[in-house]
Amino acid sequence: MNRSRWKHIMMESGLCIDSPRLLDWILGRPWAQVAAFRFLRLRFSPNILNNALALKTEVQEKSRLFSLSMSYINVGDTYKTTGSNRTQIADMAVSDLCRHTNTPRILEVGASDGSSAAALLENNKLFSDFILTDRFSCFFKHDFFLGTIFYNSNKCLLGFKLLFFYLNLSLETPSNCDDLPTIETVNPLIATKHNIKSINHFNILTDKFAPKVDLIKCANVLNLSYFSEDQIRQALNNFKASLTPNGYLVISQNNDKYADGEAIIVLKNTDQGFEVEHEINGHDLLHFFKTANSK
Repeated sequence: MNRSRWKHIMMESGLCIDSPRLLDWILGRPWAQVAAFRFLRLRFSPNILNNALALKTEVQEKSRLFSLSMSYINVGDTYKTTGSNRTQIADMAVSDLCRHTNTPRILEVGASDGSSAAALLENNKLFSDFILTDRFSCFFKHDFFLGTIFYNSNKCLLGFKLLFFYLNLSLETPSNCDDLPTIETVNPLIATKHNIKSINHFNILTDKFAPKVDLIKCANVLNLSYFSEDQIRQALNNFKASLTPNGYLVISQNNDKYADGEAIIVLKNTDQGFEVEHEINGHDLLHFFKTANSK
């Protein structure tokens, strides 16, 4: 096991109390955050999602606590950060494109628990199908005496929970998870209101979606903090192969460095490659693309 893996284990393992209400209480008090996350090294396993679903409360509150819990689950090098109304500029662009396309099929990548699509899903007359995807679309679990073993959606070992301690390993070796129970990651409000029962698995670096879709929304995924330029080009090739001719790709990123806290690029799929239809607030990936009027 290399040094970076040991560092990950040390950073992401610790005391584990999978209570959504405890997490909510901690996040409302700065002193409690310091005590819990810095000194007690509080961490959360995928079990917190099942605990959120089991809460006896209205669906809106359950939805809020589910998204909150999701945002504190570490998978590999990332956290599954989620939330509604994060990409308002991108959502407006997608809605506008839908009005000029005959009931398009939409694919959202990096959807986490799906709550990022809540505003678009409310306008369900604008599209014929809305498909939510994520690289880590679910978890598998195996309960044993005093603990649980977790696997990610690639069926690779994620970690162990033993009593009140979570060991986060995030290994890459696949295991046989065929007969194991699944922890679904779809937000309960999305499941209840829009009858979406699961998030589809989709890896932007290796997968092409079929049948092709008319529009792809990619929010808070494709950026140079996460991927190299070669990886971004590979992802763009996969997006192009997943789109119908003249389909659209909307790339969005939330960051305080951008005006309005968000930057977007709207790209059209042409025979010559992706062309910029329009952009707002100067997304870092603009240099990857040509404008529609460039030579």
